[in-house]
Amino acid sequence: MCATNSVILRIFCMKRGVTLFVTISRKLFEVLGDDELRQACMGPIVEQIRGKSLAVKSQALAGLNQSQQALFMYGVWFDHAKQSPMELYCWTAQMLSQPGYWEGITKALRYFENEAMSGILEEIRVLLDVHVLQKGRDLSEVTFKDLEQQEDLKEQVQECYRSFQAEVPCSMHRLAQYIRAHAEDFITFLPEAENRDD
Repeated sequence: MCATNSVILRIFCMKRGVTLFVTISRKLFEVLGDDELRQACMGPIVEQIRGKSLAVKSQALAGLNQSQQALFMYGVWFDHAKQSPMELYCWTAQMLSQPGYWEGITKALRYFENEAMSGILEEIRVLLDVHVLQKGRDLSEVTFKDLEQQEDLKEQVQECYRSFQAEVPCSMHRLAQYIRAHAEDFITFLPEAENRDD
């Protein structure tokens, strides 16, 4: 997030039942970039579950509204997978090995109608099936070394990663558009009187 916006971004956890919302000014909401807005909306959720047990995380996620769940699950995969081809490969294997996570990510991509990212995710799933599962290995055994030891797999994963990277701007814009059109699912706006210094 750029320095100017980080200075004026004020995030507070606010509970509406068990649902967490980000609290920001309308002015900031209008100027945040696409990915900045996504990260701001995920902030309260991430803070609530960071370092917690799987049971606590599951309970917290179950309390989110449908839009928040979709945004969070997309973010869990995206924020790890975006780092490198190896991360894309390994994190997709990690998510696929945990049915609840895999289902959450695929549902999130459908929720945001992100067909391109869904296609990339499916390509990686097929590669994992061919290069791991069909060879009698478990997804929990997937490591970075797979790509070092199998040149054809490495090339295919790198191609998927190039497609992933090319799709990121459109994907982030699509998410931001959804958030802006459904702000009530993610955001509590500060009263206008509190915005005068922004």
